[in-house]
Amino acid sequence: MDKPDLRKVDKGPTARETPNYTWRWRVLAVWVIAFTVGIFYLFNDIQTGRLKSCKATYNSIEDVALSFLPPPSKRTPRQEFVANNLHQFILGRIAHCKKQIN
Repeated sequence: MDKPDLRKVDKGPTARETPNYTWRWRVLAVWVIAFTVGIFYLFNDIQTGRLKSCKATYNSIEDVALSFLPPPSKRTPRQEFVANNLHQFILGRIAHCKKQIN
């Protein structure tokens, strides 16, 4: 019976014989992470813009509505009551702007 030559035992392909695809996975992982971070910042910018737009809209509505009333020093108690109610309503609407972006 012949003994196998231990120097010629097949140890599998060498590093040069097998293609190395790990760099492709690394590039893909970096690309996916960068894409995800970019989408997050884009989404955040859009939501911030929506919130600013909502607040600006309600503030301008209040400015236009109050322009039909006399200046605060010349208002009657009823006009002051209406102005205060309008202001409270607008503040409530502005508080609801945050719900719009959630």
